Amino acid sequence: MSSNFDVILHLAEAHGHDEFLRRLEQAYRERGVGQDLDYACIEGYWRGEAALPEAWRQRLAREMIPGQRQAQYFSTSAVSSVFYGWALGDLPLPDWLVCWERLVVLLAPFTSDCYLASNWMPRAHYVDGKIPAREWEGVMRDAMLAWAGALATGEGEWSGLHRWLLDAQADPGWLQRVLAGIPKLSSSQLDILLNLRLYLTIVREQLLLGEQGPDHWIDWLYSFVSRLDDLPYRLNLRGDMYAFCHNLALPTLRLLSVSPRLAEGLLSEDHNRKSASNTLFSMFDLSVLMAEPLPAFVAWLDSLPGQVVGGLRSSERFVTGFPAASLALEQRRFAAKGEIYCFPISPESVGWYRQIIGRVPSGDRLFERLCEVLRDHLAEEQFHEVIASVVANDERAWVHWDILSRALDTGRLYAYLGAANDSLRHAAVRRLMKLAVTLRQPGADPKARDAWQAEPENRQLLERASQAYPHLFISALFVHDLWSGADSFERWAILWRAASPDDRQRMAGLLLGSLHYAQRGFDEPVRFAESRYAEAPEAFQQYIAKEHPYNLSDIAALLGAIDSPLQALTAAVAVRFIKPSQRPGKAIFKAVRRGLSAYPGSFSALEQKEQLRLLPLMDEACVEACRDALVQLLGSSSKPVRVPAAALIARCSPELIERCALLDTPPKPRKTILTGMALSRASGMAGLIARHLDDKAHDDYSRSLSLDALERTRYPLQGLDPWLDLDLAALQAIARDATIAPAVDLYWDDRVAQLTEALGEALGRYALSLLAESGEGGLPRRVRQITRLMPAGRCSDLALHAVEFWILREDSTEFDWLLPLLDLYGDERAVNALVKAIKGWKKQRKAKAALGLRTLCRIPGVYGASQVRELWENGKFAEALKDTTRQILVEAAQQQDMDLDEFLELLVPDFGMQRDGLRLDVGSTVYTVRIAADLSLAVVAENGKAGKSLPKAKAGEDPAKRDLAEAQFKALSKNLKPVLKQQGKRLVGHFQLGTSWTAQTWRRLFVEQPLMSCIGQAVVWAAEDADGQPLVRFRPDATGVLIGLDDAPVELPADAQVHIAHPLELDVAEREAWAQHMADYELTSPIGQWEAAVCPPTEQELGAEQIDRAKGVNVTRAQIGGLLDRWGYTKGHTGDGAMIDDHYAYLDNQRWMICLDHDGFSVIFEAEESVEVGSFTVSRKDDDGPYVPQRLKDLPPTLLNTLLAQAETLLRLESA
Repeated sequence: MSSNFDVILHLAEAHGHDEFLRRLEQAYRERGVGQDLDYACIEGYWRGEAALPEAWRQRLAREMIPGQRQAQYFSTSAVSSVFYGWALGDLPLPDWLVCWERLVVLLAPFTSDCYLASNWMPRAHYVDGKIPAREWEGVMRDAMLAWAGALATGEGEWSGLHRWLLDAQADPGWLQRVLAGIPKLSSSQLDILLNLRLYLTIVREQLLLGEQGPDHWIDWLYSFVSRLDDLPYRLNLRGDMYAFCHNLALPTLRLLSVSPRLAEGLLSEDHNRKSASNTLFSMFDLSVLMAEPLPAFVAWLDSLPGQVVGGLRSSERFVTGFPAASLALEQRRFAAKGEIYCFPISPESVGWYRQIIGRVPSGDRLFERLCEVLRDHLAEEQFHEVIASVVANDERAWVHWDILSRALDTGRLYAYLGAANDSLRHAAVRRLMKLAVTLRQPGADPKARDAWQAEPENRQLLERASQAYPHLFISALFVHDLWSGADSFERWAILWRAASPDDRQRMAGLLLGSLHYAQRGFDEPVRFAESRYAEAPEAFQQYIAKEHPYNLSDIAALLGAIDSPLQALTAAVAVRFIKPSQRPGKAIFKAVRRGLSAYPGSFSALEQKEQLRLLPLMDEACVEACRDALVQLLGSSSKPVRVPAAALIARCSPELIERCALLDTPPKPRKTILTGMALSRASGMAGLIARHLDDKAHDDYSRSLSLDALERTRYPLQGLDPWLDLDLAALQAIARDATIAPAVDLYWDDRVAQLTEALGEALGRYALSLLAESGEGGLPRRVRQITRLMPAGRCSDLALHAVEFWILREDSTEFDWLLPLLDLYGDERAVNALVKAIKGWKKQRKAKAALGLRTLCRIPGVYGASQVRELWENGKFAEALKDTTRQILVEAAQQQDMDLDEFLELLVPDFGMQRDGLRLDVGSTVYTVRIAADLSLAVVAENGKAGKSLPKAKAGEDPAKRDLAEAQFKALSKNLKPVLKQQGKRLVGHFQLGTSWTAQTWRRLFVEQPLMSCIGQAVVWAAEDADGQPLVRFRPDATGVLIGLDDAPVELPADAQVHIAHPLELDVAEREAWAQHMADYELTSPIGQWEAAVCPPTEQELGAEQIDRAKGVNVTRAQIGGLLDRWGYTKGHTGDGAMIDDHYAYLDNQRWMICLDHDGFSVIFEAEESVEVGSFTVSRKDDDGPYVPQRLKDLPPTLLNTLLAQAETLLRLESA
C-alpha cells in the first residue's frame, strides 16, 4: 500500500474484527513494526481481553510523529463511518471511547493526526439502529467525566500522566471539576474535548519512552495548539478562562518558558495573535511563567524585533498579576507600533499613560481609551490638566461621551462649553444636566414619573448655560427627561427662544414624538408643542419635510389621537410615508380623516402627487371639507390622477355629490366625477347617472361605464345606448367599414379565427381592435356587446388563448391589451396558466409577474384572487414582489369595500356550487353534482341515478350547453381537493391562533359557502356570548343545521362569537365523546382537531420570551426537515457558508412570525446530519409596523399550546 491513507482505508473496510486484525498485522509487517514482538498481544488488547504490554506501547509510541497528517481531513470522516459501522457492533455505548483510544494507540505507525479526534469520534449514527443523539451525548459526557476522574486520581494507565502534571505543580483534578459543573455536553463540545483527550493520550504514551528532551514535548504541544485554544470558549467557562489550558499544558509550558523555541517560533510565524507561539504566550498563559524575574523578561522582550513584540497578546491574569511585566510589554509595543493592547494599572503605568497621551493621534481609539483610564485613576485636578493640555483646544480629539462622569466642579464644566473640541463640549453638557438634578428617593427607578428633583444652584447654572450655548444643549434633549423630572419645560422654552432655525426643527421633531405621553395622562408636551407651533409653524413643517419617512408613521397616528391644532400637520406627515396606492393601518385612516376634515387647508397646501396619496384614505367628510381643492385636482390632465380620483367619487353618496355641487364644475373634473359615479355601488346613484348621461364632459369610456352601471340596476336603456338592440348583421356592417388597429394583425391566427367564427372575421377583428385601442382598464362595453353573440364556451376559450399568447411573450408588453378579456371570460384554466407562469417569473420578470397577479384578481369569481393569496402566503416571493402582491390584494379588497382581512376570508371559490350542489344544464336534462363526505363527487341525474362522472352526451342535448357543463364539471373535479387543502391549511392557522368570528360572519364562511360547508361539518366549534362566557360546542350537519354532541339542534344568539373548539377547553371525557361522534358520522377532521396535544406551560415559561423546552435536542436533518415542512415553516435566509440557521412560520396574513433557531446546516441536504434545536420565539406586527417580540404569557393560549406541543414532539423524536 503506497500511503498511510491507503493503509487506514484498507483497515476500515475490514468488516470484522478478525479481518481487521489480519490486515493490521500485515500493515505492521510491511512497515517493520514490532516484528520481534508477539502480535497476539495486539489481538488481546484490541478485543479488550488484556492490557497492551509496555514493550508494544513503547514501540508504537516511537512511531508517533508530531504533526503527522496523512489522514486527509476531507476523506477520513467517510472512512471512519465505514470502520465504526462494524467495529462498534454490539459494543456497549459507554465503551465506545475506549475503542477509540485503542485505535489511537494502534494506528500510531500511520497517523497521529489531530483529526483522529474530530473525524474519528464514534458517533451515534455510525451504527445500525437508532441511538438518540441526546442519549449518545449523555453517555459520552459520563465517559469523559470518568476519564477525567481517572486523570485526577492517577488511576490505571493514567498514573504516569498524573505524576507528570503534579511534578510541574499543575492540578490533575481541574478537568474533572470543570466537567462535573457541566450537566450536558453538546456534540461540538464533545468534539473539542476529544482533541484534548487525544493530546493527553499521546503524551501518556510518550511518557513511556523515558527521558526526552524539551523539544520533544514542545513539538507535541505545538502540533495541537490550534485544536485546544478554543476549549475555554466552547465549554463556556467563566472567570479565568485561559487558566484551563495553562494547567493541562503546564509541564510543557515550563519547558517552553526557558527554551529558545518560543522566540524562534515568534520570529518564523506570521506576527498575529492567532499564530501558535502567540497563542501559547497569551491564551495558554505562558506569559505568566515568564513574567518574573522582571529583568529576564525585559531582556527577552528586548531580544525580539519590534514587529514581533507589537504582535504579542496578553491574558487578564498576566496583566493584573504582573503589572510591571505587562507595562514593560506595552511600552515596547507602543514604541514599535504606536499601540497599547492592555492597560495594566499601577502608579508607574498611570504616570506613563499621562506622559505619552500627547504623542498619540487624538482621533484614534487609543487616545479615547487613554483618556478613560486617566479619568478613572487621576484626581479631578490632575485629569483637568490632561484635558486642558491635549483635548480642549484640539478639534480633532475624540473622547467618550461619559469622559467627565467624575467631574464635580461646575465652573470648570461651564468653561468646557467654550472649548474647541466638540466631543468635550457635549460631554460637559451631559455632566451639567446630570448635576442639575438629584433622585427624590435613593435607589428609585430613574425613568419613573417625577423621579428627579432640581438641585437649585446647579439648575440655575444649567439654564444660564442653555441660554449661552443653545445648540449644544438642544442636541442633548430627551423628551423622557420631562416625564421623569430630569428636565423642565422652562429650560425647553429658553432653548426654543435662543435656537437657530435648524435647532428649532430638531425640537419640533422631539415635540411631535412626545405626543404619546398624552395617552399616559401627561399632556403638558402637547400644550407646549401647540404654543411653539402657533409661534413658528415653519419649524414643524421643515422637520416633516426633512425627516426620514419611517419615523413619521407613529407621529401621524399620535396626531389622530388628540384634539389639537397640531392636527393641521397630519396630511403633511402622512404623505411622507404613505406609498402610492398603499392602504395603511386603521390608526392612519382615522388620523388623516380627522386632520383633513378639521383643517382642509392642509390638503390644499400639498403638491398634486402628495394629494393623490391621500385620496384612498378620504371619506365623505373629507370630500366635503376639501371640495375646492379636490375639484382642482380632478381637473388635472395627468393620467395618474384619474383612477384614484374616480375611486374616491365612487365611495361618495349621490346626496354628497349634489350637496357639494360636484356636477357644476368645469368639464375636465366633471368627466372624472362622472366616471366615479359610474363605478359607484351606492343606492340611488342610477338616477343621477341617467340625468347626466348626455353630459358633454363624457367620453366613450365614461359613457360606457355609465351604461354598465345603469344596466346593473336594471335601469331602462332604450334611447340611451345606440348599440342596445343591434343584431349580428348590423354589427358586421359597422365592422366592414372600420379601421383595424395594427396590433390585431400581430395576434390574429387560425385559432383566433376559429374561436371568433360565430362573428365572422371582420367583426372578430373589429372587436379585437376596439379592445386594442381602449385606453382605459376593463373590457370595453362595445367589445362585450359583440362577444355576447359568441357561444359562452368560445368566449372562455378565446380568453384562455389570449392569456397563453401573452404568457409566451415573456419580455414583451405589446400584448397587454389582451388581458381585459379575462375580466369577463377568464376561467379556472386561465387562472392555472397564470399561476404557473408567475411562479416561473417571480425572480427574473417581476413586472410581468405583478401584472399577472393583478389580472388574476380581476378574473370572475374568487378563484383567481384566492390563488393570489396563496402565492402571497406560500409563494416564496422576494420582499419587493411580496409587498406588491399584498398591495394588489388590498386594492381588490377596496373595490369590494372590504378591509384586507375580511376579503381574504371570503376568497373561497365555489365553481358554481350552491347549497344543493352544482346544476349542469345540458339542454334536454339537468344533472346535479354533490360532494360526498369523503370529498368525492357524485353526479345525480333527474331520475335519481348517481354516478362518479358526467354521463356521455345524448341525443337532444344542446352542444353549447354540453360544452359549458363539461367545462364546469372538469373545473370542479380538478380543483376541489387542492382548494380544500388550501383552506384546510388556513383553518389550521385559525385553530392555532384561536381566531373568532361573529355568528353572522361564521355562517357565511362555513355554512353557506358550498365548499367550506364540507369542511365546516367536520369541525367542532365553540360559541361564546358577548361577555366571552362559553355557551355551547356544536357542528353543522350536512343540511346546515347546527347540532350538539347529542345531535339536538343548537341556536346561536345574534351577538355570539364562534371559534374552533380546542382540546384545551375540553375535559378528557368530552374530547373522547366528540371524537367518537365524528367517527360515528365518518367525518375526518381536516385540521387534526382531536390529535392536538394539550401541553400546559410552566410558570417559568410564561414569564419568558422564548420556548426552550426542546433546546439542545439533537435530531437528524431528515427528521427536523419533515416536521418543519409539515408544520408550515420555511427556511430562513442563508447565512455565511451557505448555512441555514433558522426556520420561520407566519400566521394571520403574516402578522405573527414564529422563529425556530437551530444549529446551522448546509443547503446541501444530508439526511443523517445531526441538528441541535434551539429556541422558539414569537413576534407580532401591526399592518405597517415592525415585528415586535412577544412574551409567552401574552400569546393566545392556543398558539402557546401549539408551540409547546411542537417542542414536545422534538423531545419525543430524540428519545424515540
